[in-house]
Amino acid sequence: MLILAFCSVVLTSGLLIFTFYNSFTGQVKSELRNKAIFLEKSLNLESNQVEYMKKLDLSNTELRITLVGIDGTVLYDNTANIAAIENHNDREEIKEARTDGVGEGNRISETIGKETYYYALRLKDSVVLRVSKSTSSIYGVFVGVLPQSIVISFVIFLACLLIAKSLTKKIVDPINRFDFDKNNDTYDELSPFIRTITSQKKQIGNALDEITKKSAVIEAISGSMKEGLILTDKDGVVLSANQSALNILNIKDKPIGKNILELTRIVTVLNAMKLALIGQNSDMVMPASGKTYHVFFSGVDKGALILFLDVTEKAKAEKMRREFTANVSHELKTPLTTISGFAELMSKGMVQPEDVTDVSKKVKSESDRLIVLIEDIMRLSELDETEGQRVYGQFDLTKVVFEVTESLKPTADEVMLTFELPIEKHIVTANKQMIYEMLYNLIHNAIKYNKPGGKISVALTNTNEDVKISVSDNGIGIDKKHHDRIFERFYRVDKSRSKKIGGTGLGLSIVKHIAAYHDGNVSIQSEINKGTEITVSLPILTN
Repeated sequence: MLILAFCSVVLTSGLLIFTFYNSFTGQVKSELRNKAIFLEKSLNLESNQVEYMKKLDLSNTELRITLVGIDGTVLYDNTANIAAIENHNDREEIKEARTDGVGEGNRISETIGKETYYYALRLKDSVVLRVSKSTSSIYGVFVGVLPQSIVISFVIFLACLLIAKSLTKKIVDPINRFDFDKNNDTYDELSPFIRTITSQKKQIGNALDEITKKSAVIEAISGSMKEGLILTDKDGVVLSANQSALNILNIKDKPIGKNILELTRIVTVLNAMKLALIGQNSDMVMPASGKTYHVFFSGVDKGALILFLDVTEKAKAEKMRREFTANVSHELKTPLTTISGFAELMSKGMVQPEDVTDVSKKVKSESDRLIVLIEDIMRLSELDETEGQRVYGQFDLTKVVFEVTESLKPTADEVMLTFELPIEKHIVTANKQMIYEMLYNLIHNAIKYNKPGGKISVALTNTNEDVKISVSDNGIGIDKKHHDRIFERFYRVDKSRSKKIGGTGLGLSIVKHIAAYHDGNVSIQSEINKGTEITVSLPILTN
């Protein structure tokens, strides 16, 4: 409003000055014309025009009256010495008067800000009468009224300021008080604006609800993921991170809005993150929180994505595969080396005739050990391949226990061992051949690692959910530090003793595989010199 008032004052002042100036100029020209015509009529009657003008004594008039001869010489001037005045034939109004009888002109003085109007008439003797009057130019008029204009403008500005504040308050107050939810009344001019804002607010609300729902779904999905997921912007500031990722990197603080540098100091992660932010994808395997993760770093639109995949089991399997390969190679190499060595001695005739029988027995023993080892390895491979293929039948578990102990009785009798076996029937549904093999390995181990004159107990316990098969002895026992690894392939507590009694280190691995085949598990309780108890729980075996 103040700008509008300023522009109005300036424009109005200019228009008024211009209008008044034009009106004043018209009056001046009319006055000059009338007086020039009056003088013309008087001078045309006089024979000596110069003397006549001198007699009139026009020195105090506001008009300047000049007589210009035919040659342009100034004959008379009531305001100046004619001797100092230059020739006037080049004046515009003089030229027009000589040719047309009447001439007009005006000239502005830059120094005094005055404008002079000229009116010239040609007399009967070709002498030119010129009448002129000086007035303020339009610039001079403006400068003259400038102080009054400033005062008036200040008064108008002050009034406009008060009015603008009052009007602004009246206009803005209804807008500030307006409640889009209640849609209370306001002045009519705001109705289109309110309808537009209300419609846009509704659209924005619907869009926010949709975004919130999608965000909740994404949060629910990422929150339930076992894989860790972190999303950052182009500066490395975290936009999203699920709980799995926070647990993996052991982040306790809220990560959203923080730079990845503030959350972790793992150098390999930070270096890979920098590459991802410039568009170079990479991946690596790293240990964290007691597990092994395969971490992928990918550059995405204006940011980066970090994905943590838990490959602990895969890493363990790979480690077990390497260990298994190394152990198989070692276990096969030992008997083959022995057999090869004895064969080489015999082929070169280096074995005495009386020693041939002993050497042959040793070769036979190593061959048997090699065959047993290969059979156990093949059996483990078969068990690996049959995972998920359930072939069950119904049978009496107690009867199977008796069959196993009967086949192993000669071995047990050699060290004077006694058996304590279940009596009641236990009808179950399982793979009979595998259960026989499992019991055979457990009871055979109890015989091998028992003390002479010891006892072996086999117990069968039924519950509503599973059947427990326990095989215990009072033999040499196993130290607790070996309990976690006793079921690994080729793992031996006492390698020298196992070699002496012909163990391959695969018996308990076979037991564990058979239990897993039946969705069961195996546990061990043992103390050195007190004995060992191995329990197999088979939840799918029911009466």
